[in-house]
Amino acid sequence: MLDPNITYGIREPGTPNTDSAIVEYESIDSVISFLRNLRSVSGSNKTEMADEFSKKASKEAWLLVSYALKRKHPNKIGIKTVNSVFPGLIFQVPYMGALSGTPERIQKLDFSKGVSVQPKLDGMAVLAYVYSDPKRTRLYTRQSKNITEAFPGIVRELSKCLCCDDPEPDYLHMEFLIYKDGNAVSRKTGNGILNKIIKGTKKESDFDVVPVILDCGTVHGFNQCTRYQYMLDAYKGAALIVRQDIVFNEQDARQKHKEYVSKGEEGSIWKDPHSPWREGKHNNLLKIKPEAEVDLLVVGINEHKEKSGWIGSLMCRTSDDLLQVSVSGMSDDDRKRPWTYWLDCIVTVRANEIISSKTKDTASLLNPRIIERREDTDVDSFEDVKQEFKSIGKEYSAIVE
Repeated sequence: MLDPNITYGIREPGTPNTDSAIVEYESIDSVISFLRNLRSVSGSNKTEMADEFSKKASKEAWLLVSYALKRKHPNKIGIKTVNSVFPGLIFQVPYMGALSGTPERIQKLDFSKGVSVQPKLDGMAVLAYVYSDPKRTRLYTRQSKNITEAFPGIVRELSKCLCCDDPEPDYLHMEFLIYKDGNAVSRKTGNGILNKIIKGTKKESDFDVVPVILDCGTVHGFNQCTRYQYMLDAYKGAALIVRQDIVFNEQDARQKHKEYVSKGEEGSIWKDPHSPWREGKHNNLLKIKPEAEVDLLVVGINEHKEKSGWIGSLMCRTSDDLLQVSVSGMSDDDRKRPWTYWLDCIVTVRANEIISSKTKDTASLLNPRIIERREDTDVDSFEDVKQEFKSIGKEYSAIVE
């Protein structure tokens, strides 16, 4: 990451001078130098300095500086931003990530054709280019840091799985875990050990480091089920392959999710088994974190910010007022209902965990969503809510007065 530590309050200056005869700033080095120097000035001087840079900067250099100045917290420029302006300047390992499993995204999954459900492992993400020659195999962190030398044993075992005449490497998305007495240790403990191995203060051979393969980007044209079978066939014995279950409705997917969470996993990953490997984050790969359902009383309504008369969110609370939260996640039809339909009724709310309110001396909920309106249940107390979250491993320890 580039970290110029720019302060706030910079307005966007003019456009770059297109006269190439006076272009003085055209490289990434000039951008870094400018952003560093910008730290030493304040107020209107910052704007004047940015204006002056724009008159002498190349189109690419000015575009990158503009990205920095437009940021809400303009103190860092990521590799992706730099490469969007200077393609390929900084090496970055391709990665297919998961989006949060919101109700809207889950609805887009076609359960009638099957959905792959996998446990969301709680370790260190590692990306690998695997060749039959272990001297060519490389391991990287998500931040594209080369950590190959720290894990010679894993490199050797993975390389054994490929044919000697295979000209192209396998690209693997893995999770490294530390096992003790046959079970994976906590993420905090495991990643602490892995970081010490990477730094060289510990050795791979001193611990049971277990690579778990999650996906393979080598066969780009093949769907997820085909890639999964390839992983099973090619890497059996050299690494664990993440467990996978195919389900055909959301209820079964959530049941699998609960099974994983009950065994200590961080959550679950839902994949479209018919989709190809694609870099970036897409709706065919969702992460589902532990959730609990609680029953709350609707005590108020926030109007939709853009659609007059529509409901934006419902203000809900527990029976003892110790937890209060604004809840959304409704369909358009529910948002258009008369407000009296919701006021003073009980609703089931699904959320990831209990958090402390930022504005009140009460508790609140993380990622709350309306599930349904209820007429057959009572409003939960805060103690009831805490017990529900404790049952999914999300115990709340803050004191609410």
